[in-house]
Amino acid sequence: GEDEKEGKKKKGKGGSVGEGVRLVERFRKELKRLDGEEDEEVKEKEEAKKPSGASSNPFGGMLESMMAGKGGNSAAQSTTSPKASPKAPTKATSPPASRSSSSAPSESPKPSNHPASAKQTSAVDRGVMSGMPKYQYYQDDNFMKVQILEPNVAPENLTAEFTPDEISIKIKKRDEKGGMVEYTVIHGDLYEEVVADKCRAIIKDEKVLIKLKKKESKMEWNKLLDESKKGDRKRGRVEKRANEESGDAENGGDGDVD
Repeated sequence: GEDEKEGKKKKGKGGSVGEGVRLVERFRKELKRLDGEEDEEVKEKEEAKKPSGASSNPFGGMLESMMAGKGGNSAAQSTTSPKASPKAPTKATSPPASRSSSSAPSESPKPSNHPASAKQTSAVDRGVMSGMPKYQYYQDDNFMKVQILEPNVAPENLTAEFTPDEISIKIKKRDEKGGMVEYTVIHGDLYEEVVADKCRAIIKDEKVLIKLKKKESKMEWNKLLDESKKGDRKRGRVEKRANEESGDAENGGDGDVD
């Protein structure tokens, strides 16, 4: 009976030892499992701190793929948009004509009463301007010379008038219809004074040469005619001559008294 009790005690001790070993193994496994879970938690935290990528964040990948799909659709739309049928070019519409110009007939302007319009007109102002003879001028110390570029002018068709301050040259020639037209080639106040009785009009085969004798030799003329509207140069010369003549008259009168 005692042997059986001892055997039971040994079995009981052996069983308790086996249970202890199993508990230790289970405890180790739990420790390993807990360590593995902690490692996974640490990894998840580290991955959460990293920027979201296609591999770490599946939703991010889905969003990126969706965005890429939208971009592709927009690119396809942009590439296909030029294929759309172009609009027809709009035609430029001309502005409507004014009613006043079409309804009312145009009237010729009335002559002005301004003093400047009182200029004496000749046939050249009313006739064919295309037939007007052309001229050019040059000078030396003693003469201002004018060349009228009109050939074969008959003496009876040339009119040349000279005063100390004015010149008038007129030429008659036939127009396209065969009629005689008188053209006023040169007319106006001279830029400087001339000696009228020494001025000449010379007819040549290819031209008409006008020679104007300068009152003051070696005087350089800037122009042939004085183009000022008031004629200040001519008026100044006239006044100067009048003063000189009055002075000469007074001096002559004093000489007679003496």
